[in-house]
Amino acid sequence: MMRDNADRSNALQILRQHGRERKYKSRETIFARGDTGDSMAIIESGVVRICVFGPDGKEFVLALLGPGDVIGELSVIDKRERAADVIAAGRVTLTVLSAQDMRELLYSDRAVLDYFLNLLCSRVRSANASAETYALNSLAGRLVIFFMNHGQENEDGTLSLPNLPSQSEIARLVGVARESVNRQLRAWRNDGLLEPLGSGYRVTDPVKLQESALTE
Repeated sequence: MMRDNADRSNALQILRQHGRERKYKSRETIFARGDTGDSMAIIESGVVRICVFGPDGKEFVLALLGPGDVIGELSVIDKRERAADVIAAGRVTLTVLSAQDMRELLYSDRAVLDYFLNLLCSRVRSANASAETYALNSLAGRLVIFFMNHGQENEDGTLSLPNLPSQSEIARLVGVARESVNRQLRAWRNDGLLEPLGSGYRVTDPVKLQESALTE
């Protein structure tokens, strides 16, 4: 794991040396679905939403990405149109590379090539896991998986999620209405399974939280 982290850090540093800094305001579109993939970027600070919009204009969030994550690389690699919108969820700073610079690095630097091969494999696995999450789990199950994936385990066995996105963002991410998320979180608070922590929660008993999802 330490070797993997070192390889990833090395590849990102090489990419940064060929990029330029750009800043975006909250809700500003970074990449638009259907656009030509003429650049990719590394998120240096802030959070972005990867999303698509339905015919009725309803937004569906596919992922939330933050510092150290890479965006826009797929359309640069396959030279096809962008498959989703990337929107700043707050103030965001990026290191942006042109498609030409990225492709030259892929051909010339083994560390960069290995990084993107691993990244693409990870994205495929994540997409498969997300599809399984929606197909096999109730609302409570989806929220539990979201908490487990985004929480930090504490020594006392609790789980901390101090900086959660808004309930609307969570609802878009797990594919349900905000009101449904609100009801489920309130029920868990009433049962003593969640406690307020910053702009998020502390899960007091992750095992019982998971068990509660099985009964929904």
